[in-house]
Amino acid sequence: MACFVPAGQRIVVAGLDFTFLRLLVIAYWVRILAFQDFRGLRLVALDYAVAAWILVGSLVFIVQWANMWAVTNRTGYIYESLGIYVTFRCLLRSWGDVERTILILALISLPAMCFFTVEQMTGRNLFSVMGGVREFTQVREGRLRAQGAFSHPIMAGCFFAIVLVLCSGLFMTGRKRFLSFAGCVGGFTIVIMCASSTPLLAVISGGIGMAFAWIRTLLAPFRWGVLLLLILLHFIMQGPVWALIARASAVGGSTGWHRKHLIDKAVAFFPEWFLLGTKSTSHWGHGLSDVTNQYILEGVRGGLLGMTLFVTVIVLGFRAVGKALRSEPDRGGLFWLKWAVGATLFTHCMCFIGVSYFGQTTVSWFLTLALAATISQLPPLKSKATPQPNDKPKDDSEPPRIAQGRPNHARLAARGRPGHQLQHEGHDPGVPAHHPRRMPPKQP
Repeated sequence: MACFVPAGQRIVVAGLDFTFLRLLVIAYWVRILAFQDFRGLRLVALDYAVAAWILVGSLVFIVQWANMWAVTNRTGYIYESLGIYVTFRCLLRSWGDVERTILILALISLPAMCFFTVEQMTGRNLFSVMGGVREFTQVREGRLRAQGAFSHPIMAGCFFAIVLVLCSGLFMTGRKRFLSFAGCVGGFTIVIMCASSTPLLAVISGGIGMAFAWIRTLLAPFRWGVLLLLILLHFIMQGPVWALIARASAVGGSTGWHRKHLIDKAVAFFPEWFLLGTKSTSHWGHGLSDVTNQYILEGVRGGLLGMTLFVTVIVLGFRAVGKALRSEPDRGGLFWLKWAVGATLFTHCMCFIGVSYFGQTTVSWFLTLALAATISQLPPLKSKATPQPNDKPKDDSEPPRIAQGRPNHARLAARGRPGHQLQHEGHDPGVPAHHPRRMPPKQP
C-alpha cells in the first residue's frame, strides 16, 4: 500500500500524526496479537542492533532539543520504524514467506509502472487527487521526473531499484521466473522514468553486487583492495577522495557537487555534532539544510553514537547474510535468493551516499533488514530423493535379509555350532538354521 497511497493521507488526533503507514502498523499488530504470530520468534544480534539504533538515536535527539515537540516527533518515529520492522520479523518465518514477499513486490511493480507511464506521458500525477504530491510532474534538464505516490522521484526510484535486485535473485533461482522477470522489467522501467542519478547508480550497484556471486571467493580481497585504493587516492588527489561523488552522474543536472560539499562541511563541523548532533545544518552552507546523505543525517540527529549504531546495523546485516550463505557451498538451491538479500543491502548502502530515506522508502529498508535476520535463522531446503525406475517397492511380508559374508568359525565353534555345518546352499552363514529369520514366511 506504500506504493499507492501518498504520505499526505493521514489522520491527526490530539496533535498525534498518523500517516497511512502508521495506520497499517496498527492493523498488522492487531493481526499479530490475535494470531500470535510472535510465538517462536528467536531474536538475533541484528534485532538488538536495530532496536538500539532507533532508541538511542531518538533519545539523543530528544536531549538535544529538550522540548515536547522532540518527544512527540521521536515517539512517532520509534513507533513507525520499530513497528514496521517487528511486523516483518513476525510475519516472515519461512522460505515460502520470503519468496511470496518478493513475488508480491514483483506484482506491485506492474500496476505502479502503469501509473508512472501515464505520468511520464501526460506530465500529471494521478495520485495528486489524494493530496500529498504535486499535480504537475517535476522537470529537470528537459526530462520529466515521475514520482507516483512517493514523496520524491528519488525515493520512488530507490524503492523500485530494491525491487529490481530482489526479483533478479528470485529469477536466478529458477522459481517463478515469469513473475520475477516481470518484476525486474517493472522496477527498471520505473527507475528510468524517475530520471534521477541515485536510483540509476543503485541499479548499477545492485548489478555489481549480483555479479560478484561468480567470484565470491575473491570478495574479501576485493573489499580490502578497494579500501586501500580509496586511502591511496585520498593522499594523491588534489581534493578528498569523496570528491569523486561530484563526478558521478547518470543523468543530466545531477547535484553531485552538493553531496560532496555536504561531506566537506560535515567533516569541518565535526566538533559541533559529534556529541549530541546539531539542530540545524543551514549555517553549513547554501542549500545544506537538506541533508541528502543518510550517514551524515544519522550523525546530525544522534551524534557520533547514533552514526556508529547505524553502521553497526549494516555490518550485522551483512554478517547475517553471510551466515545464511555458509550452507550454500555452490550457486544452487537458495543461494541466489540469499545473495540477492546481500546485494540489496549493498544497494541501500550506495543509496545512502546520495539520499536520506523518508516516507514510504523506509519500508524497503526495514524489509531488507528483516529479510537478512530471517534468512540467517532458516534451515536450508533439503531436496527430496526422487525414486529411480529400477527401485522395487518394499514388501513387508519378505523377511529382512542379512548381508552375506564370511562366517566367523571361531565364534560359531565356541557356541557349539561348527561353521562348516551352515555352509550348504540356501543357508545364511551369519544366522543359525533354527533362528526365526530362517523360518519361511507364513502364508496368509
